[in-house]
Amino acid sequence: MPEEYKDKVEPKSILALSLFINILNEEGITDFEIPCMYVLDYEYHERRNRKLLEDFNKEWTEERKDRALLLYKEEANYLERNYNKQDLISEIKTEGIIRKFERVLYHYPNGVIKSYPGEVDSFFHLSIPALKCEKDIKGDVLRELYKLIQEKYQENERG
Repeated sequence: MPEEYKDKVEPKSILALSLFINILNEEGITDFEIPCMYVLDYEYHERRNRKLLEDFNKEWTEERKDRALLLYKEEANYLERNYNKQDLISEIKTEGIIRKFERVLYHYPNGVIKSYPGEVDSFFHLSIPALKCEKDIKGDVLRELYKLIQEKYQENERG
């Protein structure tokens, strides 16, 4: 597997997406539109940053810090972990989701990317044709997952 498909993509994400794709495939859904560009969302997080800092500074006067030092440290830690993270959030919601689907497409080699966000619209468009058998999937675990979904659908059709 190419190295770029391993970078920053957790295996559990691939398992979950594979399961989702297999179920949708059984329902006849082969074209996907994944929302990836959140322009207004970025602005929301910028405004949220200002509000977090404003509320923190308003709430934690020198007198209150002295009275509740432990709570102050906890809230300061929360502020540090959450303040100014709009770039990270944007990266996770855009590049991160694209990377996950590109990696999934490695395992579904018949799948094709139709367009990236910004080319046609704000969606990531891809297609994964109907699977004919587990050999259409790369990876033993994902093949087993596919077979389980197949068996479940066949049971439902008989019952």
